[in-house]
Amino acid sequence: MIVGCILLVTIAAVLLLAVYLLLHQVHGQTFDSAGVNIHYTDQGEGVPVILVHGYTANSDLNWRLPRIHAKLRKHFRVITMDVRGHGLSGKPHDASKYGIEIANDILRLMDHLKVPKAHLVGYSMGGFITLKFVAMHSERLISAMPCGAAWMAPGDPMCNLAIEIHAELAGKNGSSSSVGKGLTSLRRRLLGLFIDVEALGCLAEGFKELAVTEEELRKVTIPVMAVKGGNDQIVPSGRPIKGILPDFQEIIIPGGRHNTVIFNSEFQNALIKFLLDHSPK
Repeated sequence: MIVGCILLVTIAAVLLLAVYLLLHQVHGQTFDSAGVNIHYTDQGEGVPVILVHGYTANSDLNWRLPRIHAKLRKHFRVITMDVRGHGLSGKPHDASKYGIEIANDILRLMDHLKVPKAHLVGYSMGGFITLKFVAMHSERLISAMPCGAAWMAPGDPMCNLAIEIHAELAGKNGSSSSVGKGLTSLRRRLLGLFIDVEALGCLAEGFKELAVTEEELRKVTIPVMAVKGGNDQIVPSGRPIKGILPDFQEIIIPGGRHNTVIFNSEFQNALIKFLLDHSPK
């Protein structure tokens, strides 16, 4: 009976994802970013805000489904980007095509769109990418919001976070029993219909390249705010940023969990307020 429930939940979740993508997936434009096609959308008017999604997600699931994109478009020019390996972007099966390249894609997108400066907002994996971009190119940013993430310094155990998540995703940590192997095989086939598991594994290998040193952070002078759920079960607390970044604040949403806090009105209101407060008048 337990096995049957697991199968039903797995199949229902995949079908729900399929229905959402079929009905709501937004096709924008692509550009060549060092040999990999990157899919993006560019909608709305005003100060540009670039949104970067989480691992295994895409721009539609991370930003449109919770209505964050719609709310931001009332005030800003909103640019979304499917991180390479995800969504409608290219998915190379070569680990050397990931790592720091997923941060460089943001800079190339800004140059492609002729955007001199923008707000940058990332969630989960997108938060790690955001913090790395802040360290690399803060001169191109008005402000930054690395949400649902943490500071990952070189050599931290967190550098293996994406590898651990991918192992669970691919079923590498599953049961050795015939039932367990059967469930793993089914999960792989179902997931393979909507995500490229091999490409995500290549990305996970290079995740450690997003690590940021204390020296890099101390040079950042733009406003930075992190927002995350109080019950975030995926991302640990990480190293404390307060006192390292000169203009940093953090908001914790009580009871918020990693996969659901983006639907929380407190999360969304905090995001919008910060961006409005730090936009040129």
